[in-house]
Amino acid sequence: MLLLLGLMTAATSQAQATPQRITGNATICSNSPVPAGWVITSSYSTGSCTGTSYLYTISDASTLTNATVCSYSPVPAGWVITSGYNSGICANTTFVYTITKLTTQANVTVCSYSPVPKGWVITSGYNLGICTGTTFVYTLANTANLTNVTVCSYSPVPTGWVITSAYNLGICTATTFVYTLANTANLTNVTVCSYSPVPTGWVITSAYNLGICTATTFVYTLANTANLTNVTVCSYSPVPTGWVITSGYNLGICSATTFVYTLANTANLTNVTVCSYSPVPTGWVITSAYSTGGCTSAGYMYTLAKLTTQTNAAVCSFSPIPTGWVISGSYNTGSCADSGFGYYIRKV
Repeated sequence: MLLLLGLMTAATSQAQATPQRITGNATICSNSPVPAGWVITSSYSTGSCTGTSYLYTISDASTLTNATVCSYSPVPAGWVITSGYNSGICANTTFVYTITKLTTQANVTVCSYSPVPKGWVITSGYNLGICTGTTFVYTLANTANLTNVTVCSYSPVPTGWVITSAYNLGICTATTFVYTLANTANLTNVTVCSYSPVPTGWVITSAYNLGICTATTFVYTLANTANLTNVTVCSYSPVPTGWVITSGYNLGICSATTFVYTLANTANLTNVTVCSYSPVPTGWVITSAYSTGGCTSAGYMYTLAKLTTQTNAAVCSFSPIPTGWVISGSYNTGSCADSGFGYYIRKV
């Protein structure tokens, strides 16, 4: 009997320690947060919730492919609103939405107020009376298996894609502009409109006038830095993470500026000299600074050092202090430009 009681107690304790996740449907007060991945399918008046007079019926969308939800329901990631209409099933609103989970679809028609899932673009917009609250619908396309696509100018541009041209075409309600997008996944260089996003790890190597982009005369040449150690870029180019500016000078290859920068990848370096306006990579410190003419519009250059196995270092007072390091003292120095002093730092 004692053994049986012990087993029962252990089983009870284990059950209490591991609460079971609710699935299917549930009823919650309207002032309760809605769990991620759940939707509100109806609501009604109640006297059982202090602070609010409404209850929500919610459903776990993970087992669904379509659902009818209240217009104030959250729409889970990867779902879209395909229609909207009047219905009396939701307190405080007359609107409900039909939402659809995107699985194997390549294209889908959605209400103009639908979220556009990650990796999808708007390829057309037109009038259609299937969405209460708007007359506009959008056609969405999945870019997963595409290399190029024409989209409305208000379409999101997926990560890693760029705008290579823009022109007038009457396929998008509320705008006459469309963009041609290109996937940069297998590219090393590409010419883009000046308002194109620049993907992470890419830089602007030149800029010039070319009439292929509506609303601007400028285009940029972009280069992928993945296999580079040094590159010359326009002064308004982004500087990729882990790269530094080692010089700046005048060169007429970039519209709207005469300045270019030389960038260096610090991946295989432990020390490097940079312009004072260069970013300082994570884990690097400024160990000295001096006057120079090697950087256009900057009077100083910095010597940077990468902290690897060191436990102590001497840095200029304006150096970043890496995470996990502290200032243990200070000293006077003539090696840090006009600062006049530096810090001793140590790893903790």
